[in-house]
Amino acid sequence: MTICRTFSNTIAVLIVTGLTVPASSGLITWDAGGDGVSTYQEANWTAVDGAAGTDPAAGTVDGNAESSGGLIHDFLVGGSGTAGGGGGAGPNFDLTDTTTLTVQDNATFRMNNSSGVRGGTPFDSLTRANIVGEDSGTVITQFLVEIDVSLSDNADLELKGGGNPLNASTVDLASDWTGEIRFNNETVAAATTEHLSKITVSGSAAVIGANVNLVSDGGSGPALTVIPEPGSLALLAHGGLATGARRRR
Repeated sequence: MTICRTFSNTIAVLIVTGLTVPASSGLITWDAGGDGVSTYQEANWTAVDGAAGTDPAAGTVDGNAESSGGLIHDFLVGGSGTAGGGGGAGPNFDLTDTTTLTVQDNATFRMNNSSGVRGGTPFDSLTRANIVGEDSGTVITQFLVEIDVSLSDNADLELKGGGNPLNASTVDLASDWTGEIRFNNETVAAATTEHLSKITVSGSAAVIGANVNLVSDGGSGPALTVIPEPGSLALLAHGGLATGARRRR
């Protein structure tokens, strides 16, 4: 099932017309210096370049950014922090086509799962951007709309929406990635039909049983993982043997 939405300057298609997209206006990083929860509160971010050590200018991290063409910063969440907490991220984090959200170092970027309402339906989404998940970073959201995602190391992506949570978006997985993409509120069959074609492993198409597995845990939804390459399996086995040998001494 595909869910169709019409947003103001935020539409679930690959081509956005009549929209002037500004270039990135520098990097800001999460420091939880405000309420420690809201991603739309400038005091929770620090300007890394341009005005080092200061909060971004008022109105530049704005929950209504879709009306002005999108958030123009690159965003970094790291250092084991949690941006958004259990319910403060807001209904829609709308970036431009040229901006990047990076989540790393055991940090979490969480959208509020029920605070936004469009057409009578609660939702939240990350809209238009590049997402980089690395180390043990985690991104949790209901929908991705027009997002290019890359996951490496042990980074995780959790999609809480049903219907079409990976909406007009793509995900590229590193061949040695050891995290998971969890499709909450989806079945294995639906996730395979709707989303497998949007996922690549080091640029190659994701194929169940060849380079990825997609299985249900019988609870919160199916999870997609990468099948380690033979070389990686050999290294893991060698490491296990070496560990066993050390223990026997």
